[in-house]
Amino acid sequence: MAFYLSARKLDITSGDALTCVINEFDANEHGVRAGDNIKIIWDGLSEPVVFIVDTTDTIVDPGEIGFHEDDWDKLSIVYGTPMEIDFIEPSEATSAIRKKLRGGRLTYDDFYIIMQDIANGKLNTKLTTFFAGAGYSPGFDEEEILNMTKALANTGEILKFEGIVADKHSIGGVAGKGVTPIVIPVVASFEEVIVPNTSTRAVTSASATTDMLEVIMPMSFSRKNLEDMIKKSKVFMVWGGGLALAPADDEIIEVQKPLGMESIDKFVSSIVAKKIAQGVTHVIFDVPVGGSAKISGDEFSKVKNTFERICGHFGINVIVHKREVTGIDGFAVGPALECREFLRVYERHPERSLQLEEDSLVLVSTLPIS
Repeated sequence: MAFYLSARKLDITSGDALTCVINEFDANEHGVRAGDNIKIIWDGLSEPVVFIVDTTDTIVDPGEIGFHEDDWDKLSIVYGTPMEIDFIEPSEATSAIRKKLRGGRLTYDDFYIIMQDIANGKLNTKLTTFFAGAGYSPGFDEEEILNMTKALANTGEILKFEGIVADKHSIGGVAGKGVTPIVIPVVASFEEVIVPNTSTRAVTSASATTDMLEVIMPMSFSRKNLEDMIKKSKVFMVWGGGLALAPADDEIIEVQKPLGMESIDKFVSSIVAKKIAQGVTHVIFDVPVGGSAKISGDEFSKVKNTFERICGHFGINVIVHKREVTGIDGFAVGPALECREFLRVYERHPERSLQLEEDSLVLVSTLPIS
């Protein structure tokens, strides 16, 4: 049954997740627990917004609901606004996750329900974590990986373009991210090639492509903005989490961050699902290997075979490029310094990283465009 609380702004930020804070008295009164997902609606809003609840006995008073300042500003909340709060129906995905943890196999319908409920906020963080953990134990077989990839893509928007749609994607894990901002503009200069590039925020390193490029330009855009970019320039480089492309994947990435690791099956499925959603027809995957990388030399064959098998199933032309690494890409770590690294390559700066320049050009020349 719905109940009402009064909006209050908190002098702290939440990051990417939408979270709110209510007093423990109200939580006990209405049967809300920390970590629950609730839906909230108020005057001027057409549809409810899903938030994760936290509870307190000090930050907000009984009768109030606190919103972090970044969410407050983004949603244009007004102080004292009555908030209608309601519970979310239990997720049907729970039984599918339970089946997997007991050693069963998941069907496409199982994965679709899981991805849909993660994306729409019906599956809370705890249950999403259990699902992510199932990628390690008991793990997914070949058919499950294909079904998971398809479900990830189909529960979000699918972009469609005419002709050759090319992209480059790194599996990450190595500090220094100057390769992609060099490769993508060069590929986009080829005639009749469209390059819709999306990137993520860091999971296993200090900075990902999105984090770095955000130093010099916005990375979040609407679908209309992206369509305009393609019409004008045939290319965009944006944060994938700002779009509805395989939206469940970004939530799964969030629960994996504390461990700083992903199973091979999961990250391959995740990446290919994004490529399907982007309408990509040709792609090169940059796979750094070595002691400092996410993937060891012994694991490369499995990564390569998994990428080729899944991409082949969905009709994507793919090259999996093995790149031996012994340290960082370039000379710097961190968004601003990594940004300077790739700009120096463009400027032909005498102190640029020749290794970064060479690696980027090798990837461009290897991309399977035909």
